[in-house]
Amino acid sequence: MPEILEKDFQEVLKKYREERDVYARDFSFDFCQIFFLEEKENVLKKVDIACYILWSFLGSWGMLRGSSKLSKCNPSCLKGTIEALMQDPLYDIDIKDYSKEDTVNRIIKAYNAIKESLSPYFEEEEPTMTLITKILLGVFSCIPAFDVNFSEFYRATFNSKASKINEEVLRNLYRFASGLKGIPINMIGFDGEKSKYTYNKARMLDIYGWTKGAEIILENKNKKANKK
Repeated sequence: MPEILEKDFQEVLKKYREERDVYARDFSFDFCQIFFLEEKENVLKKVDIACYILWSFLGSWGMLRGSSKLSKCNPSCLKGTIEALMQDPLYDIDIKDYSKEDTVNRIIKAYNAIKESLSPYFEEEEPTMTLITKILLGVFSCIPAFDVNFSEFYRATFNSKASKINEEVLRNLYRFASGLKGIPINMIGFDGEKSKYTYNKARMLDIYGWTKGAEIILENKNKKANKK
């Protein structure tokens, strides 16, 4: 079973690496992650630029659409979020660390800090798990983004629905992916060339889970269509 999963994991990643378009929105993640990695010691000194880059990433990844509360705001609303995250940066965290209680607590604390910093812009509603995890992915690449596809992958894999990041969710991801190796995938810089940075396990799982989730959703859709 582990060998079969590893083979599937690598095949999905190889397909992604070989077929990605340099102008695709996927690379908005790369641009965002590269900025925060290169400026990790200076983010708060360049918080205005950090806001614009994170804003661009979130917009490219669907978080600024018409129904989103953030669509009525501007990049400066992310200032409090970035300041909160820089109190305890999570650059050092990847899936292999999810087994540690301190790591779990740090991720949950960051998750809640984002939620609290953005709540004033959401009125009666709350910032979604999708938005919060995309911010954590874009800034630190410490956790996959729980969008529709990844959430479906999680539900199907663990027979459980994730509504927020907690210890159970992190432990499940650890058990599933900590032993996987993946393949090297370089991040692409703004010039379209390969950078010195590579995707970590959390980003690779993000790609894998998104892909498998999309397949599950399509399969379920086809089953419903065939029943009519």
